[in-house]
Amino acid sequence: MLSITTPGYLDDQNRGCIDWSEGLLAYGAQHMVCIVQPSTPPQLLQCLAGHMHNVAHVAFAPRETGAPSLGGEGQGPLLLASADVTGSVHLWDVLRGALLAQLTAPAGGGSGSDSGSGGILCLHWLLSRPNHLLVASRAGTLVLWQVSAAGRAATALWQSSLTESPTLLAIDRHVADGGRIAVHTARGALYQLSVLPSEPPSAVGASCSLTRHVSASGAAYSPAAALQLLYSPHHQAQVYVLLPREVVLADLEAGLPLTSVSLDRTDHPFWQLLLPACLPGMLLGLHTDGCLSAWLRRSDGASAGGRGRRVHFSYRSMAPLLKGRGSALRAVAAAPPAHEAFAGISADGRCWVWSLACAGGAAAILPAALPAVAAGAGHGGDGEERGEGALASSAEDPWTMALVGIVPSISSPIRCLAVQPAALGSEQEEPQPAPAPAPASAEPATAGWTPPPPLLEPSSEAPLPSPPPSTTPIFSLLESSPPPPP
Repeated sequence: MLSITTPGYLDDQNRGCIDWSEGLLAYGAQHMVCIVQPSTPPQLLQCLAGHMHNVAHVAFAPRETGAPSLGGEGQGPLLLASADVTGSVHLWDVLRGALLAQLTAPAGGGSGSDSGSGGILCLHWLLSRPNHLLVASRAGTLVLWQVSAAGRAATALWQSSLTESPTLLAIDRHVADGGRIAVHTARGALYQLSVLPSEPPSAVGASCSLTRHVSASGAAYSPAAALQLLYSPHHQAQVYVLLPREVVLADLEAGLPLTSVSLDRTDHPFWQLLLPACLPGMLLGLHTDGCLSAWLRRSDGASAGGRGRRVHFSYRSMAPLLKGRGSALRAVAAAPPAHEAFAGISADGRCWVWSLACAGGAAAILPAALPAVAAGAGHGGDGEERGEGALASSAEDPWTMALVGIVPSISSPIRCLAVQPAALGSEQEEPQPAPAPAPASAEPATAGWTPPPPLLEPSSEAPLPSPPPSTTPIFSLLESSPPPPP
């Protein structure tokens, strides 16, 4: 692959548009989709141009063959779905940089050219069924597409409409039955749906209301202020709701919020939450001032099934990532479980990759009574939940972070362009002298040719004498000259 386009600065509508899977990193930069190989150092591979509006969502399709081959030989196409702010969904062959298809939702589907619905809320490829793409619109419409192996055709299997228009939506990626969907509505209600490939999702009876939740500062819960909804990797019925100054952990089966993380009034607000697979017990929060805070999840109590446990978070540390208006992060994604890293895209279009590793491995943040469980292996069952427990007895931070590479970009709008001319070679011929003019011939070179008459006949009279120079200054002449007639 060869990149022939340099990405530019990010628009505010590109916020959160990033996906790191299948060995590659994809993010939206204005109306383009940029593909980065997050190696050391990271390299820009492709810039996919085909959208007419700013890109808001990207999602790689999972492949059974493992990591992709950059040449694409012997494997099927690496598919990528992207959606812009108007709801237009495109399917790409990433390795070839080709646009394969554009999805048009069925009548009333709420996507495609339906820009009044606010565009797409979520793109999700089902892990249990290859080439099945779930598209959720802000109007509350869910459409499941079956994409062909080549990616050039797609069929809508079913379409369903939610009873309320969702404001946030999360999909549980830790289960193998197609996934579960958690929905956050404008009135502060949370409920859960199951996703089945053969039929529309059905309610599973798990719900929760946050309208009565009061933060530690005494502020009432505001559904319109919710920024992000994430499933907890520790329990299948628990979700995180991110607010500007608080993170609420809610249990859908219990029907109530369990605990919350509140910021001090001197801290800058949250804008995104990260649950890295390499640190299963850590909660990373990104702040508007460019800092990254780390929180450790713990639970106490000993009731059966973990239902009576009290979950709480302890603050660990805060590290500055990027400072400055142009360097503020707009999108951040954690690496797949096999990699200990995360990436961020700053407002000026640069791609940053940090290594993120636990000082003592995964066992350093797991309880001593439980073996280390591979990230993504499933939810915790009875007893201590996976990834929780006390830190290793060390005064140092349990995790380390280091910048490993940057992908540059054009950080401001282009006003003009100039092309430098090709430089002359060092080996150039010596300049030859101009040929001498031929002597005038007495006779014309062409027979029958007569010279034209001169334009002015020479005069025999003497030339007129030039006037004597004036010694009067020009300012005196102007003052003595009579005024012009009216």
